[in-house]
Amino acid sequence: KRFLHNEVLHSVDEATSHVAAMTHHVFEVADVDAKNDLVKALASGTGRRILFMRTKHHAKKLAKKLTEQGIPAVDLHGNLSQPQRDRNLAAFSAGTAKVLVATDVAARGVHVDDVELVVHVDPPMEHKAYLHRSGRTARAGAEGSVVTIVLPGQEKDLKDLLRKAAITVTPESVSASSPQVTALV
Repeated sequence: KRFLHNEVLHSVDEATSHVAAMTHHVFEVADVDAKNDLVKALASGTGRRILFMRTKHHAKKLAKKLTEQGIPAVDLHGNLSQPQRDRNLAAFSAGTAKVLVATDVAARGVHVDDVELVVHVDPPMEHKAYLHRSGRTARAGAEGSVVTIVLPGQEKDLKDLLRKAAITVTPESVSASSPQVTALV
């Protein structure tokens, strides 16, 4: 009252808001082999896709494995030097690598146009990380899909995470050749 006279309040979307053009999927798989097949299938699409891992080591390993399988992929994580990060991000932006395998560090502040699919290969630890990771797609009015892959035993943690993120999605049991997966590829 003493210092503010005729104050004006400006607000932006809340951190928990999510984009209407974003479609969420939860794909349950039977085991690690089924998960690996599913990841390869989802990565093999024609558009840009970002795959999120929990650790730097797994991100590097998956990017190398996908490239060896004929799916050009680059990694983005904290163990890379700035020139390496710039080079990998440039390859992803230019389209020479259609897949970016990243850790949560890369979820913040990275903007690349036309990312059509975000895959949580490892579900994130907290709902804010889920929202930041997912927010790499469906930007600037574009549509995008988000897939979270769940192994047996991870269902309860993911259910809690999605509830906190205010996202309602029905989990589906799939294999790499399921119609839901083919539609996203």
